[in-house]
Amino acid sequence: MKAEIQDKYYYIIKAKTKKKTYFKIGEAFKRSRPESLVSKYSKYTGNTAELLAFEKLPRNNKKRLNDKTIHNKLLAENNFKQANEFEIQVALGEVDGKKEFFEALNNSADICAKVEEIVKNCTKNDYTANVKYVYNLNYANQKHLVNDDLITKIKKYFSEVVNTLSTPNKLIILIGQFEPDFVASYAMYNKIIIWHDTADQKVVYKYESLNNKIKYFEGTLEEFIEFIKEYMEENMDTVIDLILSNPPYGRIGAEITKAIIDNLNFKTYINLLPANDYKRVPELWQYQSDMEPCNDAFDDAVVTTHMAKIHKNKVNNITEDEFERSQYTDRRLDKYFEENSKRTHYAIDGATQALIFTSGLTNKTTTIIDHRFIPHKHLAYSKNTDEYKWNVLKSITLEDLKQEFEGKVTFRKGTALNKYVITFNTEIENTNINSFIYSKDGFRFISKIATAVNVDSTVDINKILPKVDWTRSWTVEEILKEYNYTDEEIKEVMEDLNNFKGQDD
Repeated sequence: MKAEIQDKYYYIIKAKTKKKTYFKIGEAFKRSRPESLVSKYSKYTGNTAELLAFEKLPRNNKKRLNDKTIHNKLLAENNFKQANEFEIQVALGEVDGKKEFFEALNNSADICAKVEEIVKNCTKNDYTANVKYVYNLNYANQKHLVNDDLITKIKKYFSEVVNTLSTPNKLIILIGQFEPDFVASYAMYNKIIIWHDTADQKVVYKYESLNNKIKYFEGTLEEFIEFIKEYMEENMDTVIDLILSNPPYGRIGAEITKAIIDNLNFKTYINLLPANDYKRVPELWQYQSDMEPCNDAFDDAVVTTHMAKIHKNKVNNITEDEFERSQYTDRRLDKYFEENSKRTHYAIDGATQALIFTSGLTNKTTTIIDHRFIPHKHLAYSKNTDEYKWNVLKSITLEDLKQEFEGKVTFRKGTALNKYVITFNTEIENTNINSFIYSKDGFRFISKIATAVNVDSTVDINKILPKVDWTRSWTVEEILKEYNYTDEEIKEVMEDLNNFKGQDD
């Protein structure tokens, strides 16, 4: 999903009381912000307010002009002075924006013309605020309808959802696409807002009163937050009773989650987002609890997502690595993953995720593994693969791969393949790790590990492969013993390998 720079605007509001006239200069993403302030500043009898200007702030791709710079340059002109914020609060009955008011020192001063002149004369050196990149809620080809089965799972794991939906007159926010019958069943007796990504996803019911009960929103994340705040203020809601969110996956889903945490007041917030995405925003995983995987949750996509309860404050202090391991699905491997995370191995830790054709690598000291084995939960069963020919048969070279794929794939540093590349110092290390990987038990053990990780995308190979001294050969039992497994624990793991298919099975 491509991010775009969100333009920001400066605005000028004229607020007139019985005694004085004030001018507020601020900035906003959209016009509704100053328009709402005009209403606030006019609430006292005898006070009037009007929006005099709403103009785009100049910017480049990194920086923009902000209202603070305009304030400073305006004061330097000596035709305006800063209004007393406490005087503003008493005169207008508002604290919102009270520090951004100015008074004209003479009646002939034209604040709109002066601000326009200031903005026009500003140079790039005056651009001190960072521009903001924003996303629209865009699922592209991923519709990801939250169907009845998934809704049932949410209700099963989160009783507070059932309790909220069972009580009328609640404010409910839905982010994404939900089963229309589910929405209709609660819309008549609650206030429901739905953030969809495109207008054609708006469901039109035959019962017009139902349509009138549902508010749809389209726009950016920042606009959505502002829209919800304004809606709550207009309807005198102090808290959102329930948020059910199925945002686009990836960084945008994590940013939506964090923005809601930071800006909105809610009682219950259930999020549908892959566990891996919580690592895309610093410490976001510390705001979630009760996470449960949902495999094959959507009819229109094979994807693993996770249900989780989101909190306003941090509810755990686990590290990123601990969070990731907590989402693995095989408790018999907890000790393996924890021990492996503490170990280092120069080749496995230094593995790359691309086989570059100009690298000069040789199959004598390098192992290559296809990225797809993790989402597939196993290495390729077929021996007619480039990996097996390279790693075991030694029947192909880097030049062979280059001739096979050149012109078909690209990489930012040159033509390459999406492969894990592990380069050892010695041929014996390379031989030993491949002998392990393609042995019956080793192959099935790697399948068990890849299945436990339970992700649909690439992860670092150093979280998967055993970090042992590969100058000698190893069996699965020996590795588990090395990783402090007891004899009984080793027996349980080995017995479970019978549930996994070997390469020759």
